[in-house]
Amino acid sequence: MRTNRKTLGRMAGAALAVVIAAGCGSGEGGEGSATMAAGENCLGCHVDGGKASERPFTVAGTVYGSPDAAANEGVEGAQVKITDSAGKVVNLTSNSVGNFFTDESLAFPVRAELKDGGSVAVMPIAITNGGCASCHAQPPSNGAPGRVFVATP
Repeated sequence: MRTNRKTLGRMAGAALAVVIAAGCGSGEGGEGSATMAAGENCLGCHVDGGKASERPFTVAGTVYGSPDAAANEGVEGAQVKITDSAGKVVNLTSNSVGNFFTDESLAFPVRAELKDGGSVAVMPIAITNGGCASCHAQPPSNGAPGRVFVATP
């Protein structure tokens, strides 16, 4: 079967619409990219039984410079320190869109600390859900102040 560019363009557009409607694929990278879906709840898909169950995460989120930042305003190079209830420490660095994630086995609840330049933010409570954007979103939920953020000094 011969397919022309116009048909391929329509097919790609339709595929992109399906990905966006499913809540994945936004951000710099496409589906499957480490830069996809900045600001969204990664554990909505990256869990056993989820759409991305082949790559489950234990903790994942996006770092921003303010609690009300737009989804495309992630902070690159922020240090994310996760300490689990058994004392295990996992150090992560946010990528070009602010995303960070790990599939390391962790004993929940965990504590989180963020560093960016001279600024430090410590999560005041231990968390039982590694999907940071399940609370730290726009609009925020479950008492979160907004996005995961480290204010610049």
